[in-house]
Amino acid sequence: MFNTGWALKRIYKFVLKRLLGRVLKNELDLEQLDVQLANGIIELRNLVLNCEYLSEQLAHLPVVVVAGEVGCVRGIIPWTALGSDACLVELEDVELTLAPRPSAISSTLKKDEKKSGGAKTESGAESCEE
Repeated sequence: MFNTGWALKRIYKFVLKRLLGRVLKNELDLEQLDVQLANGIIELRNLVLNCEYLSEQLAHLPVVVVAGEVGCVRGIIPWTALGSDACLVELEDVELTLAPRPSAISSTLKKDEKKSGGAKTESGAESCEE
């Protein structure tokens, strides 16, 4: 007998890959996906984030994303009141590791150099001219 649940999961995976593919480091596995469409719930579990893509999206900030994981993303769709109630997206167990953006570090050093008025030597110490 044909398993319609498996076929629907493949369709959901295809759609979610199109929507979230750039944000995720790895391709979605069907085991990560739980769909309870009748209840209006879609869950994705144990996601590893694409740090390079996220860092590009945060280019206006002085940080880069070094590592990122999300334990669970849950979408709740109120089918019975779709026109009047909001859809919800819940995130659980979000872990992001951020580091200073290399360009932000060098610009901070240049600003500090200008403020102090002294030139930096290779060792990082200010040179003193009398």
